[in-house]
Amino acid sequence: MTLPFSSIVPGKPRSVQSGLLFSFDTEDGYPQVRTGQTLTYATAAASRGTCVDATGRVKLQTQSQPRLHHEYDATTGLWLPAGLVLEGTRTNSWLWSRDLSNVAWVKTNVTISTDTTKGPDSDFTTASKMQETATATVEHLVSQTLPALTAATKQCVSFTAKYSRPWCFVKTVNKANVTRRSWVDLSTGAVGTKDSGHQITVHKLADGWWRIYCQWDSGTGATTPTAAVGIATADNTFSYTGAVGSGIYVTDLQFETDQAVPSAIIPTTSTTASRQTDTCSSTFDWGLGDLTVYVKLPRPLWLDWTTNLVNSKIVFKLSSGNPRLWLFFYPLGSQIQYLQLTDAVPNYSQWAPFVPSGTPLEYCCQVRNLSTGGSVQLDTGSGFGGWSAPTINPITAWGDNVVRFDDGTAGSLLGSLQVVRIAAGLRTMAQMRGYR
Repeated sequence: MTLPFSSIVPGKPRSVQSGLLFSFDTEDGYPQVRTGQTLTYATAAASRGTCVDATGRVKLQTQSQPRLHHEYDATTGLWLPAGLVLEGTRTNSWLWSRDLSNVAWVKTNVTISTDTTKGPDSDFTTASKMQETATATVEHLVSQTLPALTAATKQCVSFTAKYSRPWCFVKTVNKANVTRRSWVDLSTGAVGTKDSGHQITVHKLADGWWRIYCQWDSGTGATTPTAAVGIATADNTFSYTGAVGSGIYVTDLQFETDQAVPSAIIPTTSTTASRQTDTCSSTFDWGLGDLTVYVKLPRPLWLDWTTNLVNSKIVFKLSSGNPRLWLFFYPLGSQIQYLQLTDAVPNYSQWAPFVPSGTPLEYCCQVRNLSTGGSVQLDTGSGFGGWSAPTINPITAWGDNVVRFDDGTAGSLLGSLQVVRIAAGLRTMAQMRGYR
C-alpha cells in the first residue's frame, strides 16, 4: 500500500524544513514523513508479520501494514518505539507452533496442558504448559522433526517461554552428532550456562514472557540433526526426577532452516507458514548537488551478510542502478563501514553478529562533487573519517530516482529502522539530528 502517513496519523507529517529533501521518522511511535512525500510499503499477498507493540505484546499485523516495533527499556520500564521492521522472506518449519499437545510434537517425559495461561499476544488463555512426568533421572523436553539441513550452515531456533519452573534449556544435535545445551533463567531472562557452539539471545515481553533465540551450526556428518526445548530445575541441569505438574509455559516455537539470523514470530498450524519480504521505498526528484544522509538504528539487532556485500543487509539505497549510494553493514565492529558510489564491491565473509541493547546506532554520510567524480565520508559517532577517493567517472544522473529501505536479496536484519533523513548540502551529525 502507498502511505503518505498523514492518512494514518492525521496532522503528523513533518513540516518542510530548510534544506530537508527526505524524512522518515518513527521516534514518536508512529511513522512520519516530510509533507508532500509518499512512502510505499508492501509485503506479498497473504503474508502477515508480527511485531511487539507499546504494551510488550506480540501483535500479528494485517497484510502490508507497517510493523512498528517496540523494545523494552529497563530504565523507564516501558516498551519504547524502535522503528519499522523490515525483514526478508522466512519460513517457520515447525508445525503447530502454539499447540504442543498436537502429535507433531515429540514429548519426552512431559505432558501438555493447553490454554492454561494468557499468551504473549493477548489477554486470553491461549498458551500451553509443558509439565514434567515423575520419571527419574531423565530429560524433560519437546522436539519436532527438522527439515533437511545444509551441512555446515547456521540454523535458528526460537521460542517464547514463561516462568513456572525457574529454568529452561535449548538442546541441539548437529550432523557430527555433537550435542549442545544452553540455559535461560525464566525469572530474570538471564542467560546461564551456554555452550560455545550456541549464540543465545533473550528479549523481554509483557506478562513475564521471554522470547529466546538460539543460533547454531548444522555441522557435517551422517547424524540427523535435532533441536528441542526442555525444562530445568537449575542452571546446567537437564537430567532429574520430575515433579508432576511442574514445568514451564511455552508457545510460538519456531525453526528457520539454513538461516544465520532469527526473525519475528511466524505462527503455524497444520502446515509450515512463511512471511514474505517487506519492501519500503519512495521516489525522489533532487539532482546531483552535495547532500547528507542520516540513518538511525535502534538496538538490539542482528546482522547477517553473504560473502558478497551487494547481497548483504542494505540499510539504505539511493538508486538501485548505477551510479548509486548504498550504506550497508561490513564485518568490523558491527558498524556501517562502507559506502558505495561505484560497482567496485569488496568481498568479505562473516555471520550473524549481535548488537546488544544500548544507545542507538547513528550514521551521518556526506556526499560531494557528484557531477565531477563523487566522493563520500562517514561519521559513525566520533567524527568524519575523511573523504574517499573520487569515483573514476563523473556522474550525470542517478541510476534511478528511488530511495529504498528493505532487506536486499540475501542479507537479513532482525531489528528495525528508526530514522532516515536526507538534506541538501554538507551537514554535521548534530545538524541532521536537529531536523524534527
